[in-house]
Amino acid sequence: MSLRDHKTPTIQAVITDWCGTVESNVQHRLTIIKDACLASGLPEPSQVDCQAISGMTAVEALAFLQQPDWTPAQCQALANRLSHSMTTNSRTLILEQKTISWLASRNISLSLFTNSTRPIIDRNLAKYQLQDCFRYIATSDVYPAKPRPDMLIAIQKMLQLPAESCLVIGDHVNDCLAANQAGMPCVITLTGVLKETDFREILPQPLKYCIDINELPGVIQNIQDQSMLR
Repeated sequence: MSLRDHKTPTIQAVITDWCGTVESNVQHRLTIIKDACLASGLPEPSQVDCQAISGMTAVEALAFLQQPDWTPAQCQALANRLSHSMTTNSRTLILEQKTISWLASRNISLSLFTNSTRPIIDRNLAKYQLQDCFRYIATSDVYPAKPRPDMLIAIQKMLQLPAESCLVIGDHVNDCLAANQAGMPCVITLTGVLKETDFREILPQPLKYCIDINELPGVIQNIQDQSMLR
């Protein structure tokens, strides 16, 4: 969908998801969950299940997958594997320094909202030396998890900006739903497990689907250009 089909605000802040958007870890995490289920004598999650749990915390994923006939030992084995998936080093950073620098050069602040917890995010930021990258960070151990908009609204209030000036970027349906509820424009990256067709029932639609978060400079410039033409 063209940006011309949307109201074109002036973007003053970007609020990004972490898993699958800033860091490429969703597919790896799902592989660990599948392997954990099989190793615990449990059925492998379906594709529909994988799409659902890709946007969940480890605790939520376990609760979602758990069935009444699972034994305590099976539940514990899966919980242990899920915990491991949150700390494994088999992940890579998607967000490039040139994207961070472009945002900073235009005084567009970068904040983070995630269904992960603050201790995990702090470890990730230290790993990639991004401790000073994000102005505000909202996590699910402080606020209700996505698709609730609470994290976005809290960041907006701290930024003291109108909702339409805060561009949300993520890779999951829950990111888009949270943005819509917060009244914020949204961009979706295709670096998670979902495709454009998985968002077709959501209204309003994302402003744009991107290969990854590093398309942000072009997207924001396009938005600003359209804003000047109003």
